[in-house]
This record gives sequence, structure tokens and C-alpha cells, in this order.
Amino acid sequence: TNRNTRFESWWFITKRSFLDQTGVRFDAHNACSDTFYMLEHFLRAERMAYYPLEIYRYYDAPTSLTRDKKDKTYIARMLRDFNKTSIGFSEILLQLKNESGTVDPQLWDNLTHRRDYFVFYYISLMIRGDYSKKEISDQLELLKQKEAYPIKNFIGPEYNSKKWKAFNFIFNRKSLLLNLAPVYKKMQS
Repeated sequence: TNRNTRFESWWFITKRSFLDQTGVRFDAHNACSDTFYMLEHFLRAERMAYYPLEIYRYYDAPTSLTRDKKDKTYIARMLRDFNKTSIGFSEILLQLKNESGTVDPQLWDNLTHRRDYFVFYYISLMIRGDYSKKEISDQLELLKQKEAYPIKNFIGPEYNSKKWKAFNFIFNRKSLLLNLAPVYKKMQS
């Protein structure tokens, strides 16, 4: 796999028998659950094929919850979902490392980048969601226990501007992050 492989469910056509066989269930209450769900299946698959055909379309409704990124309900939901996905990705990575000993470097690069993407945006949402310094600090400690913090594999071809590098630098320095959180929140308003 390459660094840009995506794990959202709409990128795959999967046999139902395989989905049933794994026992992994889709969490319909998590906006990011398809990523976690498909990653579990991707790692359990014995074979797969790739065909470069674009067959997916969706409608972005003007009244959709995801349209108003400042809406408190949206932020609360995304905080919950990004927390669960960041931790879930980290647990899968730790399990993968512990079970197999060695992991294909390209696969590891992709998976840690996707995890770090979720962690980066989770930190951003904590600041926008009015988390206190203590709440942010506690969450960073939890992410650290899961080897998801500090963020190590977010910067790359996808996020390589000075702005992303500056945010990544700040986000990876806990005391700096906690002191600059109010400034960052104002910038996002």
C-alpha cells in the first residue's frame, strides 16, 4: 500500500461473506467508523485486487451537520469520533506491531500517517471545542500511552506548507500547545 491509501468504506467492494466472517461490526454512530471498520478488514484480507474505476458519488446537502464546522453539535460529535478513531487506530497499530514483529514499511508509513491525521485534527477540535487545558493535557497523555503522541508522521507531501509544519511543531510541544490554544482558537474562528 502507499501513503495515500484511504480506508473509508466507499473505496472498497467487499464480499459480504468476508465481512460476516471477520465479526467486525460497523459503528453507525461514529462519523469516522468506516475508516476503522475497513482498516480491520483490510488487515485481515488474504487477497485483494485494485481497479482504477471511479464509481462513488455523494450528495452534500446544504443542511448537513458537516457543513457548519463551528456548530457546537458538530464539534462535539467530531470530538467523540476523532477520539475513538485516534485511539482505535493506535490500538490496531500496537497490535499489528506486537503480533507480527515486523510490518511492511510502506504499510506502516500509511497507517501511522492516517492515525496522525486523526490525532492532529482531534487536537485541533479539542481546542475549538472549549476543552480546558487539563482536559487537553489528559487526552494528550492518553494518546501518548497509545504511542500516538507526539505526532510523528503527519508532515509529508500532503501537509508540507509552513503553516502545517508550524501547527505540527506547536501541537507536539505540550506546554506550548496548552499556552497557545486560546490564540489558535481565535485563528480558527
